[in-house]
Amino acid sequence: MGLTNSDYEAVMREYDSIRYENAELLHNRTKEVYDKIPEIKELEDEVITDFSNLAKEALFLSNESYASSKEELDKKVARLAKKKEELLIAGGFDKTYLNQIYTCPLCKDTGFVDGVKCDCFKAISARLAHTRQSIYLMADESADFKNFRADYYSPDDYDSDTEASSRENALTAYALLKAMADDYDSCSRNFVIYGGVGVGKTFLTSALANSLIQSGHSVVFLTAYRFFNIFEKNTFRRGDADDVEKIPEVEPIFDCDLLVLDDMGTELANTFTNSKLFDCLNERILSNKPTIISSNLSPAHIKANYSDRVFSRLIKHYKFLKLTGADIRMAL
Repeated sequence: MGLTNSDYEAVMREYDSIRYENAELLHNRTKEVYDKIPEIKELEDEVITDFSNLAKEALFLSNESYASSKEELDKKVARLAKKKEELLIAGGFDKTYLNQIYTCPLCKDTGFVDGVKCDCFKAISARLAHTRQSIYLMADESADFKNFRADYYSPDDYDSDTEASSRENALTAYALLKAMADDYDSCSRNFVIYGGVGVGKTFLTSALANSLIQSGHSVVFLTAYRFFNIFEKNTFRRGDADDVEKIPEVEPIFDCDLLVLDDMGTELANTFTNSKLFDCLNERILSNKPTIISSNLSPAHIKANYSDRVFSRLIKHYKFLKLTGADIRMAL
């Protein structure tokens, strides 16, 4: 999802706020040091005076004389900087205590490095989008990979479809989604995660969504009902002038870095839903944008509920992951 002008301005205002807060912090630190070690202020005042005098003399000096004076002044500044560090340490401060403060040292709180958006810019814009566009984000905000518990899944049962235990199935799904969170560019894939109620499908997809949002990626996380409701409103209610501003756009669904479609199969499947689902899946496949689908339906039931075109896309371009075992929520 590209940034609108208002989005960009909101990010820049946040950087303004960050720079102001850091400048205020440095001002307070400077006052603290000056009160405790007055000699440091004297050193800094001396440097300022020397540069001011050189600037005045520059109008009357030859290039050679100015260069020589500037070289001597630079040496003096280096000596005074060393003395300043010694005074700070002797006074109980870190030698960098009065250095310029940056929340992001990489871009120095500008948002850009060599004209390219910094990672912090992406993270800020994603966070603002997360707050502003909550209609597109229905993930469990508390879900985090660090809270995954393999011991919730039995190592002793056996699933004939996967030829693995519940714990093995869960660890496989966890590893694949965690790898995608850690290295989106290299490990992004399309998944259909299916299984019974309460086996952790929404937890794992929410953990992935939250992780990618934090790393600056755009995410749309919708239940199947909300997903199709957005398409339905855009298709059939655009003529209602009073309602247009309340209708969510479909573009974020197509354009986001990751789309999560949760609980597919709970909606009423019909020709319209089949058509819109196919359009979305096909467009995102062509754009090489990953999509994750969670469902209580088995592959056989997905095939029965949806069109052949939809199922063919899933079989060809998605990896099916099955979660098995008892309802985790009943054990909590």
